[in-house]
Amino acid sequence: MNTATAVQLQEVPGIGKVLSERIVKYRDKLGGFTDDVQLFEVYGLAPEVVQRASHRFTVKSPKEILKININTATASDLAILPGMSFELAKEIWEFVRLREGITDLSELEKIESISANKLRRIQLYLSVQ
Repeated sequence: MNTATAVQLQEVPGIGKVLSERIVKYRDKLGGFTDDVQLFEVYGLAPEVVQRASHRFTVKSPKEILKININTATASDLAILPGMSFELAKEIWEFVRLREGITDLSELEKIESISANKLRRIQLYLSVQ
């Protein structure tokens, strides 16, 4: 996934010129993908297309990410994460503060606005230590 060209990405049904260029641009913005799940963050890419792309391409050389400690992070710290709105960052921050910290990121599943897919994506950027 980190070395696929826009032309190669167009071999996946559902990915045309615009989406392939958007994927490459987003990958470049991140400095490379860490996990296939980050494709869900590309605007306009339907979940079924992400699945097809993940069957054809995968992240073999993941980019290392410096994780943010969710127990000490501010809402502003969280809001800068890819795919994170300030509203969601604030909701997560409040959730963690009300519990005086969490011991496992899976606890975030209790937040109604976080889907399993969204949790998998934001876990790439967070730690509990």
